[in-house]
Amino acid sequence: GYALPSVAVGTKVNEATKTVDLNFNVEPGQRVYVRRINFSGNDQTQDLVLRGRLRQMEGSLYSQKMINDSKRKLSLLPYFRNVQVKVTPVPGKPDQVDLTYSVKEVPAGAFSIKGGYGDYQKFFYGVSIYQANFNGTGKGVSLGFQQSKLQTQVSLSIVNPMYTDYGVSRSMSVTYSKSTPSD
Repeated sequence: GYALPSVAVGTKVNEATKTVDLNFNVEPGQRVYVRRINFSGNDQTQDLVLRGRLRQMEGSLYSQKMINDSKRKLSLLPYFRNVQVKVTPVPGKPDQVDLTYSVKEVPAGAFSIKGGYGDYQKFFYGVSIYQANFNGTGKGVSLGFQQSKLQTQVSLSIVNPMYTDYGVSRSMSVTYSKSTPSD
């Protein structure tokens, strides 16, 4: 809870022993609370997605460990790079600070095409697409299609990585499959 300590270093030189004694005087100051948490650089991603990863909360005591954990959790998201945090004292309120997390959004997804030939299936092909941050919601959505002489398959799946406040995820999938038996 002590975000703005004052540290003074005193030195005492001992010429006879050729040593220097250092004396650290730490004044912790008063306890500091986080007034507001802001985000910058998240043009597509919704604010709620970022707040779901935070460990440091608004209105709670300042904790450098919680701020670092929050930064690490935001950095683990595949659609952010270069996560930075800035602590700004609130003017006229010595017991409050604001936090600003700066993120750089990057496209996060995959597109794949597959094809081949086998004695049993003959020629087969497929395509799939995956978006890790669908419409800025933080949910992963994938759509796939695969076709061969013996089988046609279409699938759609949605993953919500923060279904609960405790970080439990939920996945839903729908698959259509049609098989044609061979001789």
